[in-house]
Amino acid sequence: MAAAPRPGVAPATTKAQALVALASRLLGAKSEKVRRKLEEAGNGDEALAVAVEASYKLIRLTIDEKQAEAFRNAARDILARQ
Repeated sequence: MAAAPRPGVAPATTKAQALVALASRLLGAKSEKVRRKLEEAGNGDEALAVAVEASYKLIRLTIDEKQAEAFRNAARDILARQ
């Protein structure tokens, strides 16, 4: 039987879910293409790393260089998790 979630503790999320949430949080309404790219990458670390770099380039070219850097740095932290 699965343990009940503890109050105040967020349920576990996959790296892919965390990256999609990051894109939504940082980019807001402009996140659709990035979120789609991350969702299509699947859950493998290597595929997600490739999607993060492609997303970084997309953000840098179409939105803003500072937001692109913020996204890539935070995404790398997420990917570094065990």
